[in-house]
Amino acid sequence: MQISDSSQKRVIFIAFIILAAGGLMITGPISQDPGYHLLADDRILFGVPGFYNVFSNLPFAVVGLLGFRYVKDSGRAMLSWVTFFIGLIFVALGSSYYHLNPGNQTLVWDRVPMMVSFMALFVAIQTGQKVLQNSSQ
Repeated sequence: MQISDSSQKRVIFIAFIILAAGGLMITGPISQDPGYHLLADDRILFGVPGFYNVFSNLPFAVVGLLGFRYVKDSGRAMLSWVTFFIGLIFVALGSSYYHLNPGNQTLVWDRVPMMVSFMALFVAIQTGQKVLQNSSQ
């Protein structure tokens, strides 16, 4: 019995996932250095602590909203691009939340939306999806 190339790749991928999960269970939690949360801007402006750290996330929200609107209005709403642009909106919200009160408890809200957006972008690139497609295609 001969195993196809795609089946072999699937077995290798699943084995890798099992080994990685096993490794994570063995090592336990990885602690974050408390110094990581000492950010460059700790000034309070307009009542917002770390004002520039918080409001520097505004471009993520703008690009996310504009990109989502473009993909939705184009009639070619590909799931990976929709996820990417919605993820950018959540990057702005999550990172702002983290920068308002930096700590281990809020750091997850900074990192998870980035992970979702990066993975959606990776899928879009790997599958050859284009945001700007000619409507005649």
